[in-house]
Amino acid sequence: MTLLDQPTRATGTDDRIASARIEHPVFGHARRATVHPESMTRYRVSHGDAVIGYLEAAGPIWVALAGPFADRAVEVGQHRIFAAALRMLTDPA
Repeated sequence: MTLLDQPTRATGTDDRIASARIEHPVFGHARRATVHPESMTRYRVSHGDAVIGYLEAAGPIWVALAGPFADRAVEVGQHRIFAAALRMLTDPA
């Protein structure tokens, strides 16, 4: 069980708030991907044995690169949050 599986604590008398669940919209299908570190700034993203892309740090930004080879991968987006950049590679367009 994780923190995301636990209901939030009520601070008032509203029962709807007490029964609410914490949801994190950033992760989506990203949980199905496997992320392999290649260096301190680059991660390889795969589904099974197929490499679908790379995440590369550029300062505070994560750049999502689609393609099986790092030197020929094409940029598909940028995000400040690693999981959101990962989702750019794993979610269907």
